Amino acid sequence: MIKPQRMCIVCRKSIDKDKLFRMVENEGNYIFDEKQTMQSRGIYVCESLNCLEKLSKHKKYKVLMKDLAEIASRAKKRENKLMNSLKMMKNSKTMTFGMELVQENIAKVNLIILAKDCNKKNTDKILSICKERNIRYIITASKKELGEVFSKEEINVLGVMDKKSAQGLLD
Repeated sequence: MIKPQRMCIVCRKSIDKDKLFRMVENEGNYIFDEKQTMQSRGIYVCESLNCLEKLSKHKKYKVLMKDLAEIASRAKKRENKLMNSLKMMKNSKTMTFGMELVQENIAKVNLIILAKDCNKKNTDKILSICKERNIRYIITASKKELGEVFSKEEINVLGVMDKKSAQGLLD
């Protein structure tokens, strides 16, 4: 099943709609549409704290500070939860990392975790593979932060091969 995608208004990446925060216009300001059901034209922003910071300074989209704070808090909690889970899984044999190794083992991969600061060429390549093979993905943390989990300098992409581990990370 193909999930609907939307584009983050800040970084311009197309991402699954359920991985984005939606805001709708209300009396000249944009407010957080938590359930994504309000009857109004919406804008979407990804869970990246970098994109949220840029949105707060955006002249065209005036987002209420209380809504920005709520969204940033949710994004940070999701990222922390994911990073803590990866730390617990780091010694398991259920993951592969790096562009080449993920591509070599793509038939076994159930979830891809992509660094938010991965270059556009690699991001597009990985997202294309995800779409082609119907593999779920998460865009989170920086290359450096992912690298720290595995005692490496930087990691662009991780592949989670175990189905239960992948589902646990998504929940």
